[in-house]
Parts: sequence; structure tokens; C-alpha cells
Amino acid sequence: MKNKSPTQMQMYYAAERRAADANATFMFLLREVITREELAQNIERRPMTWDRFSGYLDKLPSSATPVTVRINSALVVLHLG
Repeated sequence: MKNKSPTQMQMYYAAERRAADANATFMFLLREVITREELAQNIERRPMTWDRFSGYLDKLPSSATPVTVRINSALVVLHLG
């Protein structure tokens, strides 16, 4: 049996899935409180992956800012940093 290479269309949709997965991961991180400093560090370390999220830098809390998050049904105040 001959091993077939993926078609151009298959490669395109695979790349689209990877980009969508990265976007979903970032949205999860936004909900789970990624800080401005952590995002800046990620952008510096891997700009090809993270630079598209740089517009969120001014919207994210700083690591010194207390943040309230919901864990199960309880609200918890996190003092990061």
C-alpha cells in the first residue's frame, strides 16, 4: 500500500484547526487570569505564536492587581505577584 501525502486542502484545514486550538487556549487563559507580565513574556519568547494577542496587553491585570475568580461555586480573590 502506497503512503499518500496530505493534500493541500488537508494541510490548510489542519493549520486552521491548530490556529483555532491556539485561540481557544488563549481564551481559556483569559478566563483563568493570565497576567499582563505573563503575556508579555510569552510574546517575547515566541512572537510567531503569541504576538497576535498583543492587543490584550492593556486589558489584562498586572500581577500586582488582586483578581477575583470563580472556582466551582466560590469566589476567590487572588493576590498575584
